[in-house]
Amino acid sequence: DNNMKFGDSEKKIAITVLNGVVYALLFNPIGYVFSTILFLMVELLTFGGKKALKKSIIIAVLFSAIAYLIFDVGLGIYLPKSFLGIF
Repeated sequence: DNNMKFGDSEKKIAITVLNGVVYALLFNPIGYVFSTILFLMVELLTFGGKKALKKSIIIAVLFSAIAYLIFDVGLGIYLPKSFLGIF
């Protein structure tokens, strides 16, 4: 049977591809930190489920903030800031 079925794995792949496109589009307008938090939230919820919502929020915020500090402050590598002028 060669019927193509769009199962759970395919849905996750489609969500990840779409999420990557949205991330690229939002990266400069809303800045690195906020776009990365949104990207990671979608990915973590896609693969971890809604039961891990609190954990996903914490991971997304911490990762984004720490990576920003390492690159921007520690290494002096520019990352786009948000429209608020912070992060």
